[in-house]
Amino acid sequence: MSQGASGFHQANAPSALRSVPNEINLAAGMLAGSIGVGVAYPFDTIKTKTQAFLETAAPGEKAPSPWALAQRLVAEEGAGTLYGGVSSTMIGQALIKGVVFFAYEAVQRGLELELGTSELDAAGLFLSACISGAAGSFVVTPVERVKCILQAAPAGEFEGPVDCVAQIVRTDGIQGLLTRGLGVTLLREVPSYGFYFGAYEFTKTSLLALVSGLPPSAQWCSALVPLVGGAAAGVAAWVPVYPVDVVKTNVQVSVDGGRREGAWDAARRVYRTGGVMAFWDGLGPKVVRAIVNHATTFLVFERIIALYAESFL
Repeated sequence: MSQGASGFHQANAPSALRSVPNEINLAAGMLAGSIGVGVAYPFDTIKTKTQAFLETAAPGEKAPSPWALAQRLVAEEGAGTLYGGVSSTMIGQALIKGVVFFAYEAVQRGLELELGTSELDAAGLFLSACISGAAGSFVVTPVERVKCILQAAPAGEFEGPVDCVAQIVRTDGIQGLLTRGLGVTLLREVPSYGFYFGAYEFTKTSLLALVSGLPPSAQWCSALVPLVGGAAAGVAAWVPVYPVDVVKTNVQVSVDGGRREGAWDAARRVYRTGGVMAFWDGLGPKVVRAIVNHATTFLVFERIIALYAESFL
């Protein structure tokens, strides 16, 4: 792979984009990831509160529908509750995307050197994406621990992210902040990023081929490619691993001095509470959130890269 070009925008890119410095790719990814998660945050709050409902539900008690839950939250706690923890999550998402993009790039370069090739095949890109997901998990775990607790908590329970972190450390210790849920996070993130980058590459390649056959008056459609590709990437990344995300939320959502059960025990409790379908609670808002988040993320990312190329290359 050419110097500094991230794999997911390299396919079908003009040659100029192949000279974009790696630090620009990372900065663009961090900014795009932060904006994307901020725009879609209310859907994520509804998803988390739907999943966390199982934490206190009686056996057989069903979670309310996402729409009913959203209405109740706004009526009881105000619209601001849908943005509980958004600032720390946006900062955290910037860090996560920075780590993931850097790892994705570094692994591709290493594999290319090892294999003596200038461009990896689909298997190599998938492996690079999975490894980047593993690297990102060590940042995702503490960031989402704080996010899950802030989203699931009643309004006013914490003064903000800093207060939440302080209470976690007091109750569960530093290890409870940094590693609680790490195993199940790895189980989610590793395949998820493989699907994420793979779906974006495939969708983008297919759509650009389609757009190239359109008349000049319709070439503006190419501007929609990152939106559609990002939406496809978000859905592909989340739907297959969603049951793992339900378990992860239940593992991370409590502050209890480390007495909480592990992933396997949490999975069994979720099953006893709501059966198989409990592992899909909150999927609707999560899919909507994934579409909005990652369509925005890739649109912003591609636009920043294009602006840099137009201005400096």
